[in-house]
Amino acid sequence: PLAGWPWPRDEFPGAFVTVRGIEMDDGVSKMNEAEAAAACDAVAALLSGGQCTPSDIAVVTPYAAQARLIRRMTRRLVQNSGHGYIEVSSVDGFQGREKQAVVFSAVRSNDYGAIGFAGDWRRVNVSFTRARRALIVIGNDQTLRRGDPDTWMPWLLTAITCLIWN
Repeated sequence: PLAGWPWPRDEFPGAFVTVRGIEMDDGVSKMNEAEAAAACDAVAALLSGGQCTPSDIAVVTPYAAQARLIRRMTRRLVQNSGHGYIEVSSVDGFQGREKQAVVFSAVRSNDYGAIGFAGDWRRVNVSFTRARRALIVIGNDQTLRRGDPDTWMPWLLTAITCLIWN
C-alpha cells in the first residue's frame, strides 16, 4: 500500500471511511461537503507519504456536483506544487482509466436508504477496480447497506473501517 494513509491491514491497500455528512441537492445532482472534506484529507495523507504525486491520484464519485466541489477543494492542495493535478471525475468519465490511488466518494447519506447512482454495481465496479495500489472509499455505511444490500453489504462486511468522521 501507499505510505501516508493509516491502512487497517498492511497487506490490503483498501479502506472504508465512514462519513455521516449531509447530502444536498444541487439542481439535478447531489453533493456532500463532509465527504468532500474527507476525500481531500485522504488525498493530502497520500501525498504526505511521498510515494505518489498529484497526477497518481484520482477522486471518483457518481455525482457531477460532488466532482465539482472536490475539484475546487483539491486545487488548493496542489496549486503551488508543480507536480500536476489531481484528477477528479464522475464514475462515467473515469471509465477505462487507472491510477495508483483512487478515492471514491459515494455522496449519499440519508435515513431512508436512497443511494441513486451509487447503487449501480457497474459504476461501483468501475470505481473500485481502477486503483493500482490504494483504494479509499468514503461513505455513509448505514445508507449504503440499506440502499443496496446486494452491492454494498458484501463489500462493507469485508471492509475494515479505518476512521470514523462525523
